[in-house]
Amino acid sequence: YQRYFNPAWYDSTHFSIVVETVIHNPEIFVTEKTFKPMAFYHPFVVMAQAGLLDYLHTQGFETFENLFDESYDTVTDWMSRLKAVIGTIKHYVCEPYDKLTQQKIAHNHNRFFDQALVHDRFVKEIVEPIIHYAE
Repeated sequence: YQRYFNPAWYDSTHFSIVVETVIHNPEIFVTEKTFKPMAFYHPFVVMAQAGLLDYLHTQGFETFENLFDESYDTVTDWMSRLKAVIGTIKHYVCEPYDKLTQQKIAHNHNRFFDQALVHDRFVKEIVEPIIHYAE
């Protein structure tokens, strides 16, 4: 039951609050928690290591600086970052998604499910290094 999923959770809320597994490690560690809102067409705020949003940008995903103050992503002290995330959530203005938000939501969903991208990265990051090592 711990992995139970109900699509109504996304349909009846305006955004996801993601709390990652690791929040104070210097290396970025991303789990399914961050990717679920992308898969299900949802904007998100994430409590994770500082720099996670920047990392997502390097991977081709969009974040929602048009909805939230994302400066929390630069705060290195985890308790101060948590307070900044809470402040960001408290200042959210609940209104219908504008065109930019809809485009970002669609972009993230499409990138998450891009099979050609997954295949390409699998070959480059797993298969080719194994072949190189074996040679």
